[in-house]
Parts: sequence; structure tokens; C-alpha cells
Amino acid sequence: FGPAAVTRSRSRWTAVAVIGLLATACAPGPASPPAFVTALGGPLAPASSSAPANPAPAWNAPVAGAVAWTDCGGELAARYGIAAPIGTVTVECSTIRVAQDPSVTGGDEFELTLTRAASADTPATAAPLVIVGDSALTSQRALLTLTASDAPLLRGHPVVAIERRGLGPSSPVTCLPPADVDVLRTGGATTPGATLDARIEALSRASTDLTNECSDKLTTTLPVYTAANAAADLEVLRTTWGVPALGLLSIGDGSTIALAYLATHPDRVARLVLDSPVRYDDGLANRTEDALKGIAATVATFGTDCRAVACALGADPGAALTDAFARASAGTLGGITDTELLEAVTTELGLAPGDQSDRVVALASAVQAARTGDVGPLRSMITASDAITGSDGTYVSRCSDTGQKPSSAQIRADATSWATKYPTGGTAAALNMIDCQSWPTITPPPAPQRALVPTVTVIGQNDPFTSADALDLIRGQIAMAGTTMATLTWAGIGHGVVIRSVCAQQQLAGYLDRLDAPITGACPA
Repeated sequence: FGPAAVTRSRSRWTAVAVIGLLATACAPGPASPPAFVTALGGPLAPASSSAPANPAPAWNAPVAGAVAWTDCGGELAARYGIAAPIGTVTVECSTIRVAQDPSVTGGDEFELTLTRAASADTPATAAPLVIVGDSALTSQRALLTLTASDAPLLRGHPVVAIERRGLGPSSPVTCLPPADVDVLRTGGATTPGATLDARIEALSRASTDLTNECSDKLTTTLPVYTAANAAADLEVLRTTWGVPALGLLSIGDGSTIALAYLATHPDRVARLVLDSPVRYDDGLANRTEDALKGIAATVATFGTDCRAVACALGADPGAALTDAFARASAGTLGGITDTELLEAVTTELGLAPGDQSDRVVALASAVQAARTGDVGPLRSMITASDAITGSDGTYVSRCSDTGQKPSSAQIRADATSWATKYPTGGTAAALNMIDCQSWPTITPPPAPQRALVPTVTVIGQNDPFTSADALDLIRGQIAMAGTTMATLTWAGIGHGVVIRSVCAQQQLAGYLDRLDAPITGACPA
């Protein structure tokens, strides 16, 4: 899998996107009259045809007593360091049990955590919107971020987060040897200023050791932490609730789970919102470059915001941050590597709670302190970042979903070219692709073939985990499933738009209630 293969892969998916866009407008054959497409509502039967349109699956509240809930809002706020729910919002917890291997009847089970948020205004009979979280921004953390500020979404529907198997409190995974984890955390820079080849070699060894250790400890469960099995867990939730279909809000790479569920159960998806999605069934190199484009946009907006509040990085914050990455790569930023700096930047700006201006100021102050010799604040930020994104379950989930993996030669070439093209983290992001290099290849989830409801995608213009380029492929795949996709953009900084933007929540109200398109295509920061 070298440069030519990467080119072929990217060209193939470009073709899929183009073909998919044409699929909704073109008839299946010369004898068929043309189909007409609404702004959001999917293909309609031609005027001369008497064929009925596919009805949207019913979206109902769970049957009474299907799940027993207990209050947990204060406990979770303290655990995550996120402000407690405001106003009349309550947060409750429960669990369900799912088969470790959905293909085996009567086998061992996992326990998955459910977290529910509602307000005094939430109608008792309203259908719940299910959050399917990211391997970094877990479902429970996303829900708490939503409830920490005004959440008009809850005035129409309760929101329930289902934690992915192996993440957070849902049957957590423990299998990684600490020494090899440290190599990954530092990006293979085991000595200050290590060469690119030395870092690649160190990371490759660590990837092999980590895979072998997890294979030994998770002998029977290593293959079960996939997006396809997480989609099967959604079906368990649906049957436990006794409802005909689910309304889904996926965040980040949770879009892979949501689309896998759509592929296997198209008649059981009543609403589908893909928030900050990643490419579905595409190569790791493409996903990584999407994230780098998002980081570049985030850093540019960070610089603008930084100047506006006279932050610690001075008149040109973007240049100062680039300088910090150059020092980290060279091993002259007080022992902090470029991989650690990238983790701090992406986590603080993308995942941390709080106002955008507070996150910008905090990162600027920590980076400037490190540039002037005090790495303590930045080191504390890296430690906090690792608590969010560094669990064994995050590693196992991410590797289980990794598609086509680039070769070491391709990673070396990308690390070299991206160092110039993306100076704020390009080299580190390329080297991060080695982390899962030795992980067993997992059969990718199937492509959606049929959908009964339109889809809404929501994308942040400044998201350090993905970019709008991912939508090109998804748009084609949604079109080939026979429906349409509306897109809502957000000008703020962060990963997960709906949980942060009141405007985005308001724009979704018509879609959730009536499958209407959003009134506007953009929301301010």
C-alpha cells in the first residue's frame, strides 16, 4: 500500500461521491421517468406514477419502565470536571447488557452505560435523541457538555447517550503496556530531537508490542470492539425500549457506527444527524489529512481570537504556535514533543468544556509559558488531555475502526511533506498513523444501500478532528442510499457542533419534529 495505492483510493472515493450525487437525479433506466428530489425529503415518486413514497419510520418514546433511571448529574459533573447541569435539567444513568459477540447466542455479555438528560420543559411523550459518541469525545462526555449550558434541544426531546463498548464506564478495556504507551504519547521521540527514521522505528516496535499484548489479554474479545458491533448494540437499545426506530445524533467517528446501523437496519432509523463526521470506510491517510485541514483552520481562527483578547502569544499568535511546534519537533521545548503539543492543542480547543474565549486564552498562556521556559502549565494540559483521549479503550476502538493503513514508506513521505504543508502538527499527525499499524485488519462495515429519511450533517469550520472534505464522500454515499443530505455549518471552534451551539440545536428542531430542512445553512460562533 504505497503512494500509488493512496492515489487510487482517493480517486475511487471521489468517483463514488460523484456517482452518488448523480444517483438521486438519474433514473435507473431509459424506461423509467425521472425522479424529483425535494430540498431535504428524499426522492419522490414521479407525478405519473401511483407508487407510494416510503413512509418514515415511526419515532416514539420508549415503553414505560423499559429502563430504570437513577440521578447521576452531580456525580458525573465532578468526575469530568464539567459544570453541573443548569436550570431544571436532570441527568440520570442506567445500563443495558449486550452480547460481546452479536453473532453468538447465549455467549458472554458487556454492560453498557446509558445517560439521559431532560428538562422540566421536555415533553413526557417525546421520542429520545440518541447520542453516538466519538472514540475521543465519548457519548457521556458529549451529553454533559450539552447540559453545561443552555440546551434548547432538550425542550423538544430528551437526549440519551449510549457509551460505546470499551469506552468510559462501559466494560472498560485494560491491555496496554505502559512503556509502549509512553512511546506513542511522545510520538516515538524517545530522545530529544530524534530523527524521523528513529521515531518511525520506535513507533513501529511499540505498535507491534501493543497489538501482541492486547491479543494475549483479550484473547476472545479483541475482534469485538468494532463499529459494526457497536451498531448492533444500538439495535439492542431499540428492542429494549420497545420502539420501531431510533433517532440518532452521531459525533465525530461515531458517524461510522450510525452509518453502519443505517446500512444494516435502514427501516429502523427515524432521524439521522451526523455531527462532525469522518469519512466512512476510507483510508487512514485521508482521514488524517482531513483532521490536519481542520487543525489549520482552527489555528487560524485561534490566532484571530487570540489577538482580539490580547492573549499571551502577542501580535501573531499563529506564528508563535508554529514556532512552538518547530521547537517541540527539534526537542527544544522543555522536553515536550510535537506529538504531545498536538494532543494539547486538539484537546483544549476541540474537546475541553467552557467558552471558546476561555479555551483560547488558556492554551495561549500555556504555550507562551513553555516558550519562555516554564513547561508546567502545558505539561498539566497534556496530562489532562491524556485523561480524555488516552484510555486503553480509546486505542482499541480507534484501531478497530482503522481502514486502509498506509505503509511506513508512505507515512515517512507524508511526515516530510506535511511538515511544510501543515506546520502546526503535520509531522506528529503523520506519525500517529503508525499507532494502529500492527492491529489486525477488520472487515469494514457495509455501505448504506437504503434510507427512508433524509440526513442532516453538521460541520464546524474549526474542528481539529475532521473537516468539511469528509462530507464529499458521505454525501455521495447518502445519495446512493436513495435520500438527500442537508448541511449546517458552524463558525465556532470545537469538535461536536450540536452540543455547543444553541443555533444548531434550534435549526434541528424542525428536522427532528417534522423532517424539515434547517432554515439556514450556517450558525455563528
